[in-house]
Amino acid sequence: MAFAGHSDSMKTILALSCLLFSTLLTAENLTATAHIQFDGTSTLHDFTGKAEAEAPARWIPRAQGATLNIPEIIVDVTTLSTDHKKRDKNMLKMLDPVTYPTIIGKIEAWQLSSQKASEQIFTLRIQETTLELPVTVGAYTETPEGISIPCQFTLSLKAFDLKRPSVLGLIKVGDEVTLNIEALLRKP
Repeated sequence: MAFAGHSDSMKTILALSCLLFSTLLTAENLTATAHIQFDGTSTLHDFTGKAEAEAPARWIPRAQGATLNIPEIIVDVTTLSTDHKKRDKNMLKMLDPVTYPTIIGKIEAWQLSSQKASEQIFTLRIQETTLELPVTVGAYTETPEGISIPCQFTLSLKAFDLKRPSVLGLIKVGDEVTLNIEALLRKP
């Protein structure tokens, strides 16, 4: 017997070490690029905006999917755009990029599948407020460009203590903003 004479605790340590080593061999350090679309409403009309972000990601394949970790996703507030100068000016006034130049997100141990969508938690910090938000993550697909992951969630401006833009108190932006994100993981 290969482990004859070894204690049970020694066998456990050896087994865990082998498991950790095999996980380290299969884990990949990738670059995540996020194409972000945000959709909001206002008294007059709805609007759509966009932003992009890039961050290092850790992808760990499993037998039935993969685990994704992205410790810090940074969005430069000044890059948010709705392609409408006055609306963008009001949005930036609300977000105060001089004091708070970035919005920061975090993905921790998302268990993903290539077969079905899943619900995950996304940690998001806007200004002084950090919230954990439920995110619907679609099944990932592997393409020649990399691993594509669609995500969608809704955030409340009020929950982040943001004063919604308004014009003369009559035209006001709605509280909820829906975000659709297409993330692409690729080798750096």
